[in-house]
Amino acid sequence: MPTKLFIQIDTRAGTPIHAQITQRIRQRLREGGWMAGERLPAARKLAAELGVNFNTVARAYRALDEDGALSVQQGRGTFVVKAPSAQSAAARQKTALIALAKKYLRGAAALRAAPEDALAAVQAELRRR
Repeated sequence: MPTKLFIQIDTRAGTPIHAQITQRIRQRLREGGWMAGERLPAARKLAAELGVNFNTVARAYRALDEDGALSVQQGRGTFVVKAPSAQSAAARQKTALIALAKKYLRGAAALRAAPEDALAAVQAELRRR
């Protein structure tokens, strides 16, 4: 029987819901909350429990499948493959941050902003926080 995930979503957070789901599952994997081979709830069932769109949960499951933490098997279910190590989580975070930076720079270039102006905007926002 699938394990209940106990995920709480913060709709007011700046983090997209699919990313919150992914983060919560990764955290539980790191903490040893599941064993390899354990089955997670179906995406539709979890979506209903969380009150979110099915595609939101499916996107989170897909991201975890691509990382090798879960195995999404069409028609069979979603299973834990392994808990990510702290080092691999750090490497994934670095990769995600680089991708985010590239996206930001593409957006700044579309605005015809100079790279130093784009950097100054990020630094100003960091100081504001």
